[in-house]
Amino acid sequence: MVKKKPSLHFVKAINVELTYECNMSCPHCLQHEFRKQGANSWVNTESVIRCMKEGQELGFTDSGVNFTGGEPFLGGSNLPERLKAAKCLGLDVRVNTNGWWGGRQDINIGSEYFSSGRQVVKWLKRQDIALLALSLDQRYERNVVLLNSVLSVMQECEEQGLYYQLIHTRSLQTESTHFWQRLEQEKKIRFDYMIPVNMEMVDLGEASGSDNINIESQMHCGGKGFYRPQFLHVNPSGGARTCMYASGSSWLGNINHESLNEIADKFYNNVVVEFFSSNCDARSNLVEQIYSRKDNHLPKHPCALAVKIAKDIELKKK
Repeated sequence: MVKKKPSLHFVKAINVELTYECNMSCPHCLQHEFRKQGANSWVNTESVIRCMKEGQELGFTDSGVNFTGGEPFLGGSNLPERLKAAKCLGLDVRVNTNGWWGGRQDINIGSEYFSSGRQVVKWLKRQDIALLALSLDQRYERNVVLLNSVLSVMQECEEQGLYYQLIHTRSLQTESTHFWQRLEQEKKIRFDYMIPVNMEMVDLGEASGSDNINIESQMHCGGKGFYRPQFLHVNPSGGARTCMYASGSSWLGNINHESLNEIADKFYNNVVVEFFSSNCDARSNLVEQIYSRKDNHLPKHPCALAVKIAKDIELKKK
């Protein structure tokens, strides 16, 4: 089967990882290893603002921009400047958080100070963000304080009319069920502004699967996420990539040194893009070669394997 040509024309949103810094240390997090290495920088404000403007001109932000981390709601954050710029451009904005600030007092988020979590939600509402995304995973089983914080954020969103999501960052059904049971006990919370969503997330540290992997048939995106992406991802160092799971990678270029037009112009000839859009047999043969090594450290999930291959190709290019 002949694949359609690689293209960035399908990009409708830009996902900006503001930082890999976080006030949590969840072992399943895709960025866990970066934090252990001390990778706690914040993406350059001027570069992101320029990127948003160029993305708007190219149609890359028709569905908006997402600000995530790490944890964007920290003292060293430059989230306030990004939100102001996005508002001026009229972009739809989604922001991710683990909700640690819910119910707290004396909160600093970058250049902004808030007397309470309620004031944070009011501020987000004034910034016209379209959606606040709250992480949901096993942390809440071990951390009752954090669970109460998230519930507090949810309540404030309901009272102030701010739409929000609960993002399942792990797929264990028992954890989700327990959380929903807890929500049902919170009779004071209404769910008028909650938008249910399930987020497919590969846990690279614990991914499991067959030894005989067909990348295309078992990947959630079928491999198209690499060569016909709907999202463009930018890491804290400014590096751009097409797969959200490949944290830290920058095979498309860097917004600190290049415009989105330059990145788009050279997309078709990118080595990672070329590999995933190339002949299916060539890819299958490479996968067979990789697994013939019988390396116990190789990932057993097709998405995790695809990320490994993409990173290997990127390193060879450098």
